Amino acid sequence: MRFPGHGWFFQNARTLVKVSRFEQALAAIILYNARYNVFKSEDYVQTARPLTFRRPDTTITYTPTSQFFRQPVPHLPRINADYWSLMLAGQVEVPLLLSYADLRALPAVEFPATLACAGSGAREQLISTALWRGVNFNNLMDKIKFRPEAAYARFYAVDGYTTSLPLDKLADTMLVYAMNGEALPPEHGYPVRLIAPGLAGYKMPRWVQRVEFAATPSLSYWEQRGWPASGTAPVTTAILSPYQPQTLENPVTFSGIAYAGDAVITEVEVSIDHSPWMPVEYNPAVPYCWTEWSAHWQPAAPGAYHVRVRVTAAAAEKQTAQHSITLHIIE
Repeated sequence: MRFPGHGWFFQNARTLVKVSRFEQALAAIILYNARYNVFKSEDYVQTARPLTFRRPDTTITYTPTSQFFRQPVPHLPRINADYWSLMLAGQVEVPLLLSYADLRALPAVEFPATLACAGSGAREQLISTALWRGVNFNNLMDKIKFRPEAAYARFYAVDGYTTSLPLDKLADTMLVYAMNGEALPPEHGYPVRLIAPGLAGYKMPRWVQRVEFAATPSLSYWEQRGWPASGTAPVTTAILSPYQPQTLENPVTFSGIAYAGDAVITEVEVSIDHSPWMPVEYNPAVPYCWTEWSAHWQPAAPGAYHVRVRVTAAAAEKQTAQHSITLHIIE
């Protein structure tokens, strides 16, 4: 790790601080320990059927933190927030250095948002919703004087993951430190992760430790393998109840979720055994959150039935997504 000589200044939340060579070396040791104080990750499961709960003061259904989907990593970082810091540097006049306490002292926002994996499919519905709390990125940008070359924010995480967003996409982006009323657990990015509402999960790194403002983007692991750099969230729907391969009695109530990122859901439909698509009721979606849908059905006779659901969203181009299950009706 290279450090410039005397005269390198950091800006923290309150003042400008001149950093000596000794302090630079100490900071390097602390950052090294914070980055590599890790242990082998335990095996954990990505839930294919999101479990949910509803707060009494809202119509949004949330995913319990213990059931919130997450992508496994080879080693799970365990970071001591007392030694963690967030550096914002690059094409700026003066870098900004924030401790965990500095970040939590800034004005906070609590907001709901859905996180969906771009790799979700019929077998695994990798999608969850939480109530997040953190700092709007605009609050930090107001403290920074950018150079004309700055066009992108590159985000660097402790586990080595990196991605970027254009500056004009940061208005709703949040640096969060709590979910569902509690501090982020290690597997979800403690002490701080990025939440970019309406984008796919690969644009929301966990364990964020540095933001670099640059003239060009930095492509993530997934973007280098063909995922779009825009990070648009996938249009997704799922049948949550009943579940496959469940045996049921007549009549049947279907229910599930639909999500379209920052696009507007225009229709949710169900088809039984490839019958014509039938529209079903769904709740108006809160921005950047999934919506719930339901339908009641009276089978004509016992037997096995193939049930499909699809959602349509109005975006730059019309988008649809489908999910299906097979049910067995005994009476």
